[in-house]
Amino acid sequence: MEELKKIRVVFYGSPAEAVPVLESLWKDGDVEVCLVVTKEDAPRGRGLKLQPTPVKTFAVEKGIPVLTPRKLSDREFINKIETLAPHVGVCAAFGRIVPVEVINAHQKGIVNIHPSLLPRWRGAAPVQRAIENGDTVTGVTFMLMTEGLDEGPILYQESTEIAPDETARELFQRLMNAAAERICYVIRAYMAGRLKPVPQEGDVSYARKVEKGEGLICWEEPARKIYNKLRAFTPWPGVYTVFQGKRLRIHRGSVVENVVVDCGRPGEIVKTASEGIDVQTGRGLFRITELQMEGRKRITADEFLRGYRIRKGDTLG
Repeated sequence: MEELKKIRVVFYGSPAEAVPVLESLWKDGDVEVCLVVTKEDAPRGRGLKLQPTPVKTFAVEKGIPVLTPRKLSDREFINKIETLAPHVGVCAAFGRIVPVEVINAHQKGIVNIHPSLLPRWRGAAPVQRAIENGDTVTGVTFMLMTEGLDEGPILYQESTEIAPDETARELFQRLMNAAAERICYVIRAYMAGRLKPVPQEGDVSYARKVEKGEGLICWEEPARKIYNKLRAFTPWPGVYTVFQGKRLRIHRGSVVENVVVDCGRPGEIVKTASEGIDVQTGRGLFRITELQMEGRKRITADEFLRGYRIRKGDTLG
């Protein structure tokens, strides 16, 4: 296909992590972002005032037209896309399922940015499930959106190692930043025919949506698995246990290395010190270093020990 002077793009995205991708497209001289589609304004903050998504805020500042449709399947919305006659769409953390009628309203479909190495971790929570599972490598996939969930052919992939202490928030931001650096190359190469869609190959795994109740710690699990859940569920839903009949949220912790002999039953506190509270798990010790009692502020383990009656032999959970 002959290269275009200006590639007309409709961008689909919502959270702050998607803004770098939109900004890269907006800055690129070969691209015209003719429309941004994002979620509706929603109540946020202490006052629960209606607030636009970060993507909408950026678009309005730069003078890019914005739509926040209640239903993507509405004929009026689809007609607006068709009237614009975009060459291609770009989707980055949009947070909604895009109907096939909308996909087909773009001449070359929609390029979706997925934060995993497809076909591994298709679905809603690929970053969280990769960390929870203990994966050491992940990446970002640029794929063509189809009716099936993350089943479309791949245009481009880039892999990266997952740092052993990286949280879901940190990894997601890093992957989206990497996507922002590559998106204009991918769009130009795809439109020029230099990047050809390739069917997905390999073992398929699914990253189901994270539910709030998954944050409850099961102390019978190994310390490493509990630590991975802490990283995976930061910032939401977080991980927590129960102490003195109240919810105790764990904000920071670590695996106590080089502990060979189990010191107690799962959930039992085996050591309290300024550097942390060591808890027996199903295998190994987990050290709590930052925590928050229900209804209280977030504090260090040292501050907690000075303010609460907690000692060796007490049980969490």
